[in-house]
Amino acid sequence: MDDTLTMTQLSVPGTHDSGTQKISAGPAHTQNFGIAQQLADGIRFLDIRLAKNSAKTPGDPLQVNHGKVSCDITFGDVLNDCSAFLGTNPREVVFMLVNDASGDATATTVYDGFQAYLSNSAYQTLLCVSATPAQLALSELRGKVVLLRRFFAPGGVELGLNLQQQGTKFAGVGWTNNYSETFNTTTPDGQTTLHIEDQYKTHDTSKKMQAVSTALDKAAATPPDGVLYLTFNSIAYAGIPASTPYQYAWSVKGAMNPALQAYFSNRFAQTPGPARLGFVMLDFYNNETGHLDNRNVQTVIGANFA
Repeated sequence: MDDTLTMTQLSVPGTHDSGTQKISAGPAHTQNFGIAQQLADGIRFLDIRLAKNSAKTPGDPLQVNHGKVSCDITFGDVLNDCSAFLGTNPREVVFMLVNDASGDATATTVYDGFQAYLSNSAYQTLLCVSATPAQLALSELRGKVVLLRRFFAPGGVELGLNLQQQGTKFAGVGWTNNYSETFNTTTPDGQTTLHIEDQYKTHDTSKKMQAVSTALDKAAATPPDGVLYLTFNSIAYAGIPASTPYQYAWSVKGAMNPALQAYFSNRFAQTPGPARLGFVMLDFYNNETGHLDNRNVQTVIGANFA
């Protein structure tokens, strides 16, 4: 890809709650492959939720959680997988959204623990913690894990693209836990605008797919706008009757991953050629082991070149 591109011009496949492979099937289980396999399959955006490491591993103070559920991997495990992948593929980039699993916008746990990784020589050249990565050329991001931050950091600290919640959604700054509508937000420094679709409590798959397709259509229609588009094609556990993330992804009526495949097929049949789709996050992107279906990931990647 052209070295002069920025991340706002890319089509990037990602996973939602990326570290949940080891969790038992049910409400908290959203991925059936580990981080290393996801990267090998073309995933380039990871959604990582962190909490204090209950095992108290020296030098590895944070573990990956889905809410209060431990994913049985540490943040060090995630960074090591990324480091190994980028060591072998130095022209690739991994974008990583890091959140506090507690959802507390003022908690210092993740920030405090993060300092251990920043001071570890194994990760110092791995992490890109620029506050304005969306304005950097791809040539400056290659070989890096680019941090998008939804956890607390003190004012004035440069620690990734700042999506820490800043007041209410109506202030237009920061990323609130907004699950009822697609919204625009701007980083506190005013340098980066984002368009975010994360309606994870929309348990009607038809309504959710409408939100997803509208967000993707908007991203494709205005590629030079400098806006970072994040679209989550995932639905949380609940509904009537209650369904798991896997069922919403693959097996309920109007399941999200087949619906996304149908959207892509129709869109590229009507409008062939490259399309800026932004970042597209999936649950169970590859279906179950033994029944692999990587078409959505391949299509998002291919949109950069079609």
